[in-house]
Formats: sequence, C-alpha cells, structure tokens
Amino acid sequence: MNDHDADIWLYHFDRTENFYLCKTKAEIDPRSGKPMKPQASTLVAPPPQWSKGCIPVFNGSAWEIHKDEFWRPREEEVNYDAGRKAETYKPKVIALKNFPSYPSLDRLANSGLVVLRLIDNIRFIDAKFQQLLRMDFSPVENMTDDAAGGVTLCAQPTSYGTYKFESEALVFQMRHCLDTLCRLTELLCDAERVNREKRFRCDSVGALFGTQKNSRAANIVRGLSRSYESDQTDFLKISNDLFNAMKHTHMNAETQVLLGADVPTIVAYGNPTGKQRDIIPYHNHNTYHLMMGFHDTIDRILRNQRAFLTS
Repeated sequence: MNDHDADIWLYHFDRTENFYLCKTKAEIDPRSGKPMKPQASTLVAPPPQWSKGCIPVFNGSAWEIHKDEFWRPREEEVNYDAGRKAETYKPKVIALKNFPSYPSLDRLANSGLVVLRLIDNIRFIDAKFQQLLRMDFSPVENMTDDAAGGVTLCAQPTSYGTYKFESEALVFQMRHCLDTLCRLTELLCDAERVNREKRFRCDSVGALFGTQKNSRAANIVRGLSRSYESDQTDFLKISNDLFNAMKHTHMNAETQVLLGADVPTIVAYGNPTGKQRDIIPYHNHNTYHLMMGFHDTIDRILRNQRAFLTS
C-alpha cells in the first residue's frame, strides 16, 4: 500500500478540558489534498496505552497522561414500543359517534365544539405524519445567512430544521389532544364541581402523574383500577416525558440532525430533575410506534369513559 492510500486518523479531545475522546478517519480536502482537521482534534496520536484510571490530555502540541477525574454526561436511551410491528400502522378513523356526550363548562365552553376540534386535531396529526414520511433530506446546508446573495435562513430553513420543527409539532399536538381528553374526562366524572369552581384540577397529562394522580379522572385515563384498562405500553408517561424534554431541555439542539436511517424518528434529550449531572434520558422513538401508541391511547381512554358511564 502506498503512503498516499494509507488511512489518516484524527484524534478528538474534549473542547473544554482536552481529555481524549476517540479517533476517526480524516476526510481529505479535494483542493489541497490535505486532511481536514475540525476543532478539538489533532493528527498527533496519543500513547498506544495508558494506566487504568488515567487518560491522555492534549496540551496543544502533545499528549500528557493525567488521572481521569473528568466529568462526563451519562445518558439512558428511551424507546417506545407500541407492542406490534410498525407495518400495522393505519391512519386513525374517528368521528363524533366515537365519543360519549360530555357535560359542558357552563357559559364558557361547549363540549360538543371541543370534541369537534379534538377530532380535527387527531386527523391533522395523521396528515402531518404522512408529510414527515415524504420529507426529502439534502446534505447539511450552509447554516450562514448569505445577505449578499439575498438568501436568508428565514426564507430557506434547512431540511433538518424543518423536520425537527414538524416532528416536535406532532408531539405537541398529541399532547394537546391528550390534555383535552383529561379535561373531558374530569367533566364526565365531576362536572358539578368543575362548574362550581370554574376550574379543572386534572387539566393535563402531567397532572395525572402529579397532583391528581389519585383522582377519579386519573383512574379513568390511566386505568389505575381493575374497572378500567391500564396503559400497558406506558405511552402516557413516555409521551409526557418526551413533551417535557422538547419544551424544557436546553440540550435539544444537540439532536438537530439525528434522524432514523430507515424510518422517521423523534428524538430529544430529557432533564427531568433539572440537574445535568444526573442521568439524561435520550428519547429515541420510531414515529410509527408513537403514532400507534397515540391511537391506542385515545381508543383506550374512550373505552374507559364508556365503562365509567355504565358502571
């Protein structure tokens, strides 16, 4: 093998504390014929081995062996499984007849109109999913704002950014639908109190796992007793954690170009405790499975609502 054909390796180190991370093959600049070296990397190889509990640290020109006391983030991957193959996904067929008759919020909101809006949103989610399946991803675009050429990021968002925006919109709309079902369930089982107080206590999925975890509405929606079907795939909990990760976590920009190779995925980094030193949940979900779990959860809640009415 000629020297020209031999692999050239890059050795990557942490951007702030310079400790060794990994090695990768260098890409060659077609114009200069030289290896392209990104930031926080070097062509200088670290020692071939080092003592246990130690790690090489790059000092700008060479590697030094230091005691490994460097902090690293710890992550735990979360994958939702609807309990059947992705190929079984079908768009949701839903209409007004699928819902029971709910009491209204007197002089404030007609529950019949709320249900009609809910039906439209459920149909929108399936339509949005079909759009995600058809998205075409070009190579990572130039992320600079070329004012001289008259092209701006505002006018032409990247395909990756568009996918991220649309996939998060899918999750937010799922959460909106489920929150609406929580409030309709509370009206179903406790309309007198809701109208007297003019407020919902179980107003969102989050309340099902927090302040209202022992309420009648939580029992119906989550299926906490033998009288109702339970959430066996844990969709409510996982989708709630995914929603909160997208809404609150500063690290989500790190997932900007993380996409499934064969199927659309929805990814996010969570931070449920607010402490980045704790284990970080890495949500990595097959979108087919999320869609099926969403459909299954709507059907299960509606069956539980009818079971309540006949109990």
